[in-house]
Amino acid sequence: MDTSGLTAQLELKVTEDGILSRLTVTNAGNQAAWLDALNLCCEGVAENDVFRILAGPAPVRYKGPLGPLRCRERLNFRPVAAGAQFRTIVNLSSNYEFPFGAEKIRVRYRAWHCLPDEPGFWLLESPEVECVLSSRQDG
Repeated sequence: MDTSGLTAQLELKVTEDGILSRLTVTNAGNQAAWLDALNLCCEGVAENDVFRILAGPAPVRYKGPLGPLRCRERLNFRPVAAGAQFRTIVNLSSNYEFPFGAEKIRVRYRAWHCLPDEPGFWLLESPEVECVLSSRQDG
């Protein structure tokens, strides 16, 4: 499968419920792409450390579960049709330990994916996005 047409974008928003990340994966290719559902956060939860987050110069620690290594059966993958987008919203506050008093963060989606019918892995990465946390009251 050609993965060159796949791109990832993030949007961040601070709410009363936490720091929300809207992940959009676009398939500009001419065939469906199959992405690892766990690393794509299909259920709206980061079940692997797929977000690289910095608060100032320091990395923000992932405290969530590490998803299991799964077999390459299609039921573990999410298809994104040619010309289509996949979107999910993930509450980063659920599985990342943000330091108290952090004023802004920088976030990048960075996840290794494999294909259900082919060997090897490939990286899907978004550009880095910055978010000011001044309206956030908790730590």
